[in-house]
Amino acid sequence: SIDHRQSFLDAGRFVLNYNRVSDRDYLEDFSSSLIGTSTRYIEQSAIASYSWNLSGHRLSIHNQVGNYQIVDRNIPDVSVPYKRLPSTTINYASPVKHAQLAYSFKGIFDNFVRDDDLSPDNVNGSRYDLYPTVSFPIRNIAYHLTPKVGLRYTSYQLKDNPVFNDQSPDRFIPMMSIDSGMFFERQANLFGQDVLQTLEPRLYYLYVEEEEQTDLPIFDTGLYTPSFSSLFYENRFNGVDRFGDANQISMALTSRAFSSESGRQLGSLSLGQTVHLNDRNINLPGFSDETESVTAIIARVESNFFQHVDFNGEFQWDPELDRIQKLSVRTQIRPGEGRIINLGYRKHRSNPAN
Repeated sequence: SIDHRQSFLDAGRFVLNYNRVSDRDYLEDFSSSLIGTSTRYIEQSAIASYSWNLSGHRLSIHNQVGNYQIVDRNIPDVSVPYKRLPSTTINYASPVKHAQLAYSFKGIFDNFVRDDDLSPDNVNGSRYDLYPTVSFPIRNIAYHLTPKVGLRYTSYQLKDNPVFNDQSPDRFIPMMSIDSGMFFERQANLFGQDVLQTLEPRLYYLYVEEEEQTDLPIFDTGLYTPSFSSLFYENRFNGVDRFGDANQISMALTSRAFSSESGRQLGSLSLGQTVHLNDRNINLPGFSDETESVTAIIARVESNFFQHVDFNGEFQWDPELDRIQKLSVRTQIRPGEGRIINLGYRKHRSNPAN
């Protein structure tokens, strides 16, 4: 195992992460953790990146080559990850100022390679993704309002394969969003401490044009696990191969407590939900259209009220099924110097049949 990290030229970074085992059963036989024994493949990657900040204009370039060693003999061929030979990402963001246009751009080039002898339906090829956006942030200490528009263009160059007739498919999808929120505060007393308590409602509207994408391969894309943060994602998929159609409103309410003496955040509570105005017809192969009109109600809590105890948790309740869909809690207790106790509990129902 090699883990090398290096900085260069002030804003450059190089990371080499190379892992390999001579016996594919090594982790299953000798690992002392559940994560180790359930590992299906081992990552091997090299990353070089550099970033610039010129008067608030931020530009970064990220280059990567990646490979994997398969250690699970039972992994399905379709689950074997692709090699990235190479992957390049360029990000640009202009300064964000009140009542002025702000620009951003993200460009990605990936070349995906997987052994052809794994499956007769194997697909290899390269992918280009260009995503410019323009926003107009309006903000002060009491509220914020940010309308945004973007255009996403994705193009593929596929090698000959029996799955797709078009070896050069592409897509062009417009999107728009409006993110808004307000900020209220008051003095209060919680658990015997004088605190500054906030109330922060947030409303987020997202529209993404529906465009048929079944002619595009799936190289590295899946669905995000629902969470409080995912209520405000532009794409419900975590990769480039699918850009989900959307016509939805996400609503959330957050309250935080800060120590009046030190200014340290002592805790927070957030509630949120998304209302869908249309069915979602863009999905991964093997998945059906999503017709639910509302998502689960998601609650997130964090607590640092007590000096030696930290607590955080997330709770998801499905109003249509009238049941808990997901529950996760974690507590860390520090009873003394050099001693830590971690306690956690998770419950997750993946579908109505569970």
